[in-house]
Amino acid sequence: MKQSATKPKGATSYKETAFGIIPRSKLLTLELDGTKRGLEYIQTHIDQINQITPDLICKLHEISFAWIFPAWTGTYRKIQVTYSGKEAVSLLAWMQHAFVFIHPFQDYNGRIARMLTICLLLKLNLPPVEIQAENETDRKKYIKAMQEADKGNLSLLETLISQALIESLEHISK
Repeated sequence: MKQSATKPKGATSYKETAFGIIPRSKLLTLELDGTKRGLEYIQTHIDQINQITPDLICKLHEISFAWIFPAWTGTYRKIQVTYSGKEAVSLLAWMQHAFVFIHPFQDYNGRIARMLTICLLLKLNLPPVEIQAENETDRKKYIKAMQEADKGNLSLLETLISQALIESLEHISK
């Protein structure tokens, strides 16, 4: 498929569906109907939904979109998704802020968020990082980054994570 000069890289013009290969413009209506099906399922089954589990997520995906894409809905993909370093850092910053924002524990939420960051890095085959937040100066930087993230600006947190990742990679290369 040929991409136009104005279309972002990776955008798809046509998709193969149960109705044949259709343009994205026609798919949008089907996607809205699929979303409606999923929301109706949630509404009619909310009393039976006790937890959001992987099985529920797959079932919801299948109920919503299997009538459009019967070959692959309701199952997780089995291919590796590529990502850029910037995307990984953005994902880590978003996750870390979201976890701390939810604040599920009475204390140590920031430490758990940083441990989860390490977990994601390892899953991405990247080295663990140490985001400095133990001494007062580093803690102030981290808190400022989190406060900015509260306002929708993740750039300071992305910078902290990026710097930590660069330091970790440099340490490995020595």
